[in-house]
Formats: sequence, structure tokens, C-alpha cells
Amino acid sequence: MKEKKVLTVDFDPQGHASLGLGVSEGIAGKTIAEVLLDKINISETIINVSENHDLIPSNILLSSLELRLAGISGREFYLKNHLKPLLDQYDFIIIDCPPQLGFLSVNAVMAASHAIVPIEPSKFSLDGAQQFYYTLNLLCEKANHKVEIRHLVSMYDFESTFATNFYEEMKKTFNETLFQTPVRRSRHIQEASCEGKSVLNYESESLGYIDFMSLAHEVTLWVNRNTLMQILNSAQNNPIVREDGVYFITKAKEAKSVQLAGSFNQWNPDRSYLQKITEDTWFTVLPLQKGTHFYKFVVDDKWTEDPNNPEKQTTLFGVTQSVVTVK
Repeated sequence: MKEKKVLTVDFDPQGHASLGLGVSEGIAGKTIAEVLLDKINISETIINVSENHDLIPSNILLSSLELRLAGISGREFYLKNHLKPLLDQYDFIIIDCPPQLGFLSVNAVMAASHAIVPIEPSKFSLDGAQQFYYTLNLLCEKANHKVEIRHLVSMYDFESTFATNFYEEMKKTFNETLFQTPVRRSRHIQEASCEGKSVLNYESESLGYIDFMSLAHEVTLWVNRNTLMQILNSAQNNPIVREDGVYFITKAKEAKSVQLAGSFNQWNPDRSYLQKITEDTWFTVLPLQKGTHFYKFVVDDKWTEDPNNPEKQTTLFGVTQSVVTVK
């Protein structure tokens, strides 16, 4: 939807990424397992699922791959080598792999530059993520391979006190490696997967739409940090309104956290956290709809209007709010 060419590689024997995109095992045809067994060329497996989005499907045959390739030198780089011819065709290649760090996940990591680790609000999930992080670092060090890792809070129930407290602990534990966007629990996400659709195409007014669009912004900026810095350094006004979203930027050198509350998120600062990208600069990007929006920054629980935005409005109750207009 952001006009980036994307390839999803289903690298899990359960094939859930394929099913979630409306491609069942019966119609999947040729899969990634046959590619790694050198039976077919990887280009033969590609299925177009929507505009700008292709899929390489998977099935249960993938689970036997480790035994079939046992003893072969360099087998942990098989996926990376097969993906090389496709690198120039896509802006993003997303590899969906099993949660355990086995043969398949190792192949995915060796083929990747960035890794996203989803964590549900539970003690077991957090412990698993910490063990995964430690093991992954050892693996990359041994293979002389660098992967940037970020963690994602998923299945987040924002009405649950436990989940809220868990999220706060996550921010302390993982700090800057935690995505500011938590994916909230939403029935629309489950319904969309049953229909074989993305939640973005299923229900545009849902929490799932808001969260995944926000996450897409974060991922895009994460892997294009140099581009982001160019945007911020060349900015004449604040916020910056671009086709890919509204960039909210503020300076807060001593702050521990900076949030954004506005008419676009029901004035709930817990829904929009800013990221710290330099010693004193915080930012976030939101895909706002056309129209006029009102907002304030929340710096360590202190509400303040945007000091770099001259556009302001005072309410009937005497409260001053910053204003941004999306045309």
C-alpha cells in the first residue's frame, strides 16, 4: 500500500503465511522446499497475491529439509544463495519462519539484514525472546554475519492492566530495540486471516489497520535510517507532511520518554510513542487522513504544544493545541 515492491517467503512448514494470503496448500503449486532441494528455479515458485506483493509458498515438505541436507557443507546459507537473483526486484523481502531457532530459522537469519521478534504479553514469551536474542547473537558472531534485531509486542490488550505493565517492562528490558508500535488484539486480524486477506484490505477502520500501517512506517524507516536522517536534516517546518505520512519531531535531551496525543488517536498518548534517534531528537511517523488534526507532545508525562510549529489553536476552555493539516 506504500508502493514498495514486497516478496513474502513462507519458510514455515505450517504454511500459515501462505494461508493468511489466501494461498492454500492445494493451490500453492511449487514451493520453497523444492527450490532448496535444487529441483526447480526459485522464479518458478513466485505467486502474485496483490498489487506490489508476491509470495513464495511453503508446505509440510519443508519440515524434512534438515534431514535431507544433513552433512552438506554451507547448508545454512542455502536460502540466502537462492534469494540472491531476486534482490534487485524487490524493496523488501520478508521471511516468515518458525519461532524456534532450528535449521530453517538459521537459514532465514543468514539471509537477512534485519530480524523482527514478536513477543506476546507473557512470561514464557519474554523468556523465549531473551534466549533467542542471546543465541542469535552467538550464531551471527560465529558466522561473521550482522543482523539488526528489534522486538515487537503483539496480541496486546490495551485494556488489560497486566498487559500494560508488561509493555512497560518490555520498554525497560529492550529499550531502543523495541518497536514503538504494539500490535493490539483485534478480532479483525483473525477474521482477515480466515478470509485469506491482509487486515489492511479487510477493515480500514480497525485497530489492526492502524497498528500494522504504523508498524510498516517504523520498519521502512528502520531499514532506511540514512534516508530518514536526510529528511529530518532538510526539514524547514514541523511536522513534515509527506506522501508516506506525517513526521512529528521534537527535541528533548533529558527525556526518558516522549509520546504524542491528538485528535487522531483519541488523545491517548499510550498509542503513539516517539523514537529517540539522536542524543536529543525524538520522532514518529503516522499515516494521517486528509484534514486538520490537533495534537500535543507528552514529555515524561508533561503535556506541551509543539515548540517548532507556529500553527496553534486555543480551545473554548483556554487550552492551546498544535495544528497540522494534511492536504
